[in-house]
Amino acid sequence: MLVKNQTKWNLPELAQDWEYKQLGDMLLTVVDNRGKTPPLTDHGIKLIETKHLSNNALYPLEVSENNQKYVSQQTFDTWFRGHPQENDILFSTVGSNFPQRCLVPPNPYFCTGQNLVALRPNPKIIDPWYLLLALGHRTFLYQVDANTITTAQPSIRVKDLLECVIIYPPLHIQKHIASLYKAILNKIELNRRLNATLEEMARAIFKSWFVDFDPVHAKANGTAYPLDAATMALFPDRFEEVEGRMVPEGWRVFKLEQVLELNYGKSLRKKDRVAGHVPVYGSNGQIDWHNEHLVKGPGIVVGRKGSAGIVTWVHEDFYPIDTTFYVSSKKISSLSFLYYSLEKLDLPSLVSDSAVPGLNRNMAYMSPILIPSTSILDAFQNLIRTFNQRVDYNNHQSQTIADLRDTLLPKLISGQLRVTEAAEMVEEVT
Repeated sequence: MLVKNQTKWNLPELAQDWEYKQLGDMLLTVVDNRGKTPPLTDHGIKLIETKHLSNNALYPLEVSENNQKYVSQQTFDTWFRGHPQENDILFSTVGSNFPQRCLVPPNPYFCTGQNLVALRPNPKIIDPWYLLLALGHRTFLYQVDANTITTAQPSIRVKDLLECVIIYPPLHIQKHIASLYKAILNKIELNRRLNATLEEMARAIFKSWFVDFDPVHAKANGTAYPLDAATMALFPDRFEEVEGRMVPEGWRVFKLEQVLELNYGKSLRKKDRVAGHVPVYGSNGQIDWHNEHLVKGPGIVVGRKGSAGIVTWVHEDFYPIDTTFYVSSKKISSLSFLYYSLEKLDLPSLVSDSAVPGLNRNMAYMSPILIPSTSILDAFQNLIRTFNQRVDYNNHQSQTIADLRDTLLPKLISGQLRVTEAAEMVEEVT
């Protein structure tokens, strides 16, 4: 049976037992707090806005502390018409990044402001995870685009949004599709956690060798240290005073400008970016993708404007934009050593106090950096390389799974592909 919007939008025929149904018929309610911004406080309960939403993220994104807004408990209790609940779907109705969507996590304790609505699925007729996917399908987005009001900012009326139709398979098929989606997300999240553990292990080794000098202390005191004999032999067994500080014998203090160069990134406007697999980096990390790189990876990005002083390691070829510096080494064989050394320098403390905070490169260049022997640097780089190789593998697998997800899910929702077939493809990759 056809709903009126299928004919209106010339939507394709679906598989047997599948239908088009209006979004509004799938919901228990819509929490709509659009209108004026509520009274804000310096701390309290988070106010979720459109900037917290990304179609590539399952739940609302974290934003920097100075970019986060809050309301008081009294405002939370009395000002709003309602609050999101677990498995609601937040959907942006206004803005330059419209439309974006994400799922509300368990035990939510936040409120939503203007330009967002919370769609509450009726679990008896639609799976929330499936609905999250259906709202990103091209058939739905086509209708949203056709209903978009192009004034100062693109927007859609809630009434028009609820009249758009989604692809509606039987509930048991919805749940199978949702389960496959969860399995994909779980694998990507597992890889992310493994990478975080590996990175913390590498950071701990750097601190032990180059901050706490544990191998040197162990040799000086005749105590054991968990390191092979050949590598242990590279460390001295005593300290000496260099520029007013005690450092391992033979190690030297240099100015940062003597060991590396902070190169300016290059402007790459959003409209000039071409879809690809090259990560684009801004001052606070990856912001987009492009089809060409500016710098061969691995590399180091340092925030220049905005989130200035933030240090980010990049595993692959990348494109740093003009709000960043990227690092090239002058005399150090270990790029990983430079990365952790830059983290230790606390570069954000050197940021100028202006309308647009910026890292003072000349001041950064004056920062002291303690350099060990080349043989120790090489040993450290060889050890950290094993961590980086595993991280690279996990990242590659996650990207492959994500690409497969983006290919398979639209076909699953359209009924062009069986869930069992899609599950076999995902299992083959993982």
